Amino acid sequence: MTDRADQIISVVSEALEVPPDTLSRDSSMDTVLQWDSLAHLNICLLFEERFNLQLDMEEIAQATSVDALLQLLASRENNEPR
Repeated sequence: MTDRADQIISVVSEALEVPPDTLSRDSSMDTVLQWDSLAHLNICLLFEERFNLQLDMEEIAQATSVDALLQLLASRENNEPR
C-alpha cells in the first residue's frame, strides 16, 4: 500500500474510531458499518484538515471510499481541475 493510502486509512480510522488494520483501499460506506452519513462528514472534515484542502459538495458526495479519497487527493496533488 502507498504512503498516501496509509495516510487516508489513518484519517478514516480516526474518524470512525476503528483500528486501521480493519480498513483497506476497498473500504467504503457500503462495507464499513460505522461509516454512516454523519461519520462521512467527519471523515471529510478530517480529510480536509489533514491534507489542507477544501472539498466541494460534489467531491463530498463522491468520496465514499478509501480509494475515492485517494483518487481525489491524487487529482488535487496533480492540480487537475475539479
